[in-house]
Amino acid sequence: METGTPGFTTYDFRSFWRPKDNLTVMAGVENFTNKDYREHFDFRSANPNAQVVRQMGINFYFGSELTY
Repeated sequence: METGTPGFTTYDFRSFWRPKDNLTVMAGVENFTNKDYREHFDFRSANPNAQVVRQMGINFYFGSELTY
């Protein structure tokens, strides 16, 4: 059920900052070149009559972790 796809490269940027010993703040950008691609293990597009499902483009995220 695997469908072949052309190769692709995506670029991500991740960073974190630890303002205190028990607090971490993180943020990042995934696929910051907004590359249009399709994973070959994505079985949603295994049917040749189905519409091709592409991966999402640029993605931003952030988070924090507090330990005590």
